[in-house]
Amino acid sequence: MARIHEEACTALVVASNDDARQGAVCKALHRLGWDTGQGPVPPETLYEADPNVLLVLVPPDQTRDQELIRLLDRFPLMPGLVLFPCGATTWDVSLINRCNDFVGWPCSDKELRYRLDRVSMKVGGAAGASYLDPGDELVNLNIVGVSEPLRRAVRHIHKLSRCDAPVLVNGETGTGKELAARGIHYNSSRRDGPFVAVNCGALPDHLSENELFGHERGAYTDAAGQQAGMVAEAVGGTLFLDEIQALTPHVQATLLRFLEDGSYRPLGASRSHTADVRVIAACNADLAALAGEGRFRSDLLYRLDVLSLNLPPLRERRDDVAVLAEHFLRLFRIKYEQPDKYLAAGTIPTLQRYRWPGNIRELENRLHRAFVLTEQLAITPADVLGDLASEPPRPRSMIDANFSGSFQFSGSFQQEKAAAVAEFERRYLQWVYTEADGNVSAAARQAGKERRALGKLLKKHGIGWP
Repeated sequence: MARIHEEACTALVVASNDDARQGAVCKALHRLGWDTGQGPVPPETLYEADPNVLLVLVPPDQTRDQELIRLLDRFPLMPGLVLFPCGATTWDVSLINRCNDFVGWPCSDKELRYRLDRVSMKVGGAAGASYLDPGDELVNLNIVGVSEPLRRAVRHIHKLSRCDAPVLVNGETGTGKELAARGIHYNSSRRDGPFVAVNCGALPDHLSENELFGHERGAYTDAAGQQAGMVAEAVGGTLFLDEIQALTPHVQATLLRFLEDGSYRPLGASRSHTADVRVIAACNADLAALAGEGRFRSDLLYRLDVLSLNLPPLRERRDDVAVLAEHFLRLFRIKYEQPDKYLAAGTIPTLQRYRWPGNIRELENRLHRAFVLTEQLAITPADVLGDLASEPPRPRSMIDANFSGSFQFSGSFQQEKAAAVAEFERRYLQWVYTEADGNVSAAARQAGKERRALGKLLKKHGIGWP
């Protein structure tokens, strides 16, 4: 088993009743090298304890156990693993929401080791690393990093958690906007309520209102029964709307009304409903610019942007690249049971020089691919970045790269201007398509254009089309 610290970690097994299964769990932990202190303990004796990990053993009858829930509320920042009885048909969501992972018990030692290593990521890291020390403000939000730009954002997250107003999270794709929204929710007074995440960009235009606000039976042809929307699911908690700019104008108007007084009307309903929900929205485009172009309602922007959080891109967090790389490698070592793979000398400086247009998500995916495909133990810069590892730094502007040097003209001003614009368009589209690894949606976000419009331009220039 991969050790988290040089000394043994303490894993306290707790249950609300005297269950013989507690002893079996403790024996399994001992086999895996974990210290269980004095063995199974009842919840009421834990309030002065300081364990590394809690293992919560759920009663066989699957009743909602208030004592266990109060226990987890007592340790809101501690890694926890819920052990449900195997064969159970219903699992208590309120317990799952308060822990990091869950598994059916009994389970194999291999499965238990894997789950423990996953949840205990919050209490350790690579040898000598202090960025995941217990009590660190970043650990409390499941955020990994050491840079000052990240810590400023984290301090702001804690401030936003103290109130109940709408929040607009701004950041490029892959910067962790949903993770920040979860941090706001789980550090707020709504932590006991649900956190419902919706990717507005994935909602079909004709179904987005239905998905958000629900419908009554007979609202339309296929509405055979009543369906509650995401807003109803989030009552008492937080509704996170990612890619808010993708909502249609009609749904934007409906959402505006909801933000004004908390009321909404499901499709086909004869009366309005009310819901106590905090809304956190996220956008990877400039909403103010979209509002200025008439592509987003300015009054909705004002309602959403009561409080704002700006997440820095990874290129402004160079110090975090090494920390994140080691963090992801440790996860992959556990997942694929290959503990000996490592980053070769010189890899980290190369990764730090790269601009990471896809931010943390791109770093994770490239490391994942390199870890799986690399045959040798040492992962080199070329394994992670391919040909990009040897490329010089990109120019700050496409104009610097493509329009420097001498020009030869042979036509009128309008003709030469049209040719230059066409050439710029073709090169820019090729660049942004390549940066997004052929993902049209990601390319559209980076270009600040609607996906459909960008797709037409790509087709026009034969980029990505047969």
